[in-house]
Formats: sequence, structure tokens, C-alpha cells
Amino acid sequence: MSSQAAALVAPISETRPKPPAPTQPDVVVPTEQAPKQRSFLGTLPPTRKLQPGDKVCGDCGEGNNPNRKFCSRCGASLDEAAIVKAKWWRKLLPRKRNRVVEAGMRPGRRGMRGGRGGGSPVMRAIGTTIRTVMKIGGVVVLVGGIVYASYAPFRTWTNNEVNTIEQKVLGKVHPQLTQIHAFSTKALAEVSGHPGAMVDDGFTNTYWEAADNVTEQQPLLTLTFDHAVTIQRIILHSGSSDNFQSVDRPATLHLVYNTGQVEDITTKDTPDGQTLTVNHGADVTSMTIQVTGVYRTAGATQMAITEIEFFGKD
Repeated sequence: MSSQAAALVAPISETRPKPPAPTQPDVVVPTEQAPKQRSFLGTLPPTRKLQPGDKVCGDCGEGNNPNRKFCSRCGASLDEAAIVKAKWWRKLLPRKRNRVVEAGMRPGRRGMRGGRGGGSPVMRAIGTTIRTVMKIGGVVVLVGGIVYASYAPFRTWTNNEVNTIEQKVLGKVHPQLTQIHAFSTKALAEVSGHPGAMVDDGFTNTYWEAADNVTEQQPLLTLTFDHAVTIQRIILHSGSSDNFQSVDRPATLHLVYNTGQVEDITTKDTPDGQTLTVNHGADVTSMTIQVTGVYRTAGATQMAITEIEFFGKD
């Protein structure tokens, strides 16, 4: 290499530059966090009546709709707000549901406009009254049930009143009847030892027996009462008490009252007592009973009735 070229080449230094010394990282000194700024309003009464589900602001005490995230009065967050709970007795009442408006209809001052509206003012008033009465009735029933369960004198009084009302109702549906006894009983025909008076003597081991000839002379009883009575039921014990099948038994009875009323009753052929309904025995002082038909026994010539009991209003 020529001297001129060598002069152009920079000499190489034997020493290398030292790398910079490492430095300590900056130390971040923690600072005290500024306290949360509370509302300058303080805790004040809410501006509206609180409803179940409302969020109560912890900073100012305002009640907010459940869908709000920040207080409508002070702007504080409602994430930790207290929720207003419904009273226990309100859970027992029917809830008011939002009305659904059909297409083509819109609410107005007088109810729903267009199509089938909210009805006349009278009908709306009636509906409102019914709903109010139902709510009041529900509360009354609830309170009454609590008092009935916890207060013994009220429970006793209620039971007595219910029993009294029940007896009155049953008395209307199934009236209590009194047994009526005739002042005198006479038979047109009777067999010796078995007179007609035995038909209502109160015993079932005696009986009235008469010759059975219904085609010529029908067996007949005449009963007289010492005052006007109303006969509504008859209990008939048919045949003879000692041998039911030994005599004929009455099949049809013709009843004639002193009031001019008459009626016919069909009986059953049974040794047991049977209850017969009387329809025209109101306010009578006497009546006759004619045996117009019989259940026959082969070879029998007599008809017998063990007992006739009368029931009604004495």
C-alpha cells in the first residue's frame, strides 16, 4: 500500500469505550388516596314515597327507580344502595299488572280509545269497587284467621255462631218435625181384640185388623185432633206384628182431610217401617184413611196395620 493510501486510513485505537454504568430504577413512592367525595347534601328525606324495589342512595337518602345506576339527586353510584322491601301483608294481595295495549289502540283520559275500549264509566266504577272490596275482604279474612287461631274466646264465639247458622239452614232444608198424636181414632170395621185405636197407640206389638173386602166395604179409619195440625210425614208399619205374611197388607191409601183436600199414597210391601210423604195435610183437625188396595196373602180374609205414626207441625 502506498504512503498516500496509508495516510487515508484512520489508526485503530487499542482501547475500547466502557459501557455506561447501570442506573437504579426509579422508586415510586405511594401516595395516600384522596377520600371519596361525599355529597354536600347529606342524608335528606326522599323527595317521593318509596316503593318496593326502589334503590335508596347511601349518600343523600333519595329513593330511585330500580333501573337507575346513579342517584337522581346527588349522582352517587347505586351499586351498594339499599333495596326497599315490600311489606309482608302486601304479598298476600293480588298484584296490579300492567295493561297491554292492543295494536291500533292508545290510552286516553276515558280509558282505551278505539276498538273495544275501557267500557263505560259506570262499568269501570263497578270494576274498581269490586276489586277494592276483594282486597278489603282478603285483609279481613287474614286478620280474622289470625285472631281465630290465637284468641280462644273469639274462636269459641265463632264456632257457636257457625253452629247456630248451620242449624237454621238445616232447619229450612230439613225441618225438624214433631210427632203428632190423634185425640181419638175410630175404625169403621175391626176384628175383636184388634180395634182401630191400636193403630196409633205407640206400640208395635199390637195392630188394627179388619175384614178385607175392598170391593164392597173398604177398611177405614177416622182420626180426630184436638187442635189444627199440619201433617207432613207418615211412618207406616204394615201387616200384623206377630205374623206379617198371615194377613193382607195395605197397598194404596186414600187420605181425606176436613179441609176438603184429598190425596192417594202408594205403599211398599215390607215388614219394616216406611216413611210416606204427605202433601195436603196442612191445618187439619180430622182425617180419614181408606185402604183402597191390598197386597194379598193366599187364603187370608183380614187386612192389618200394626202402627201409623204422624209427624209435622203440632
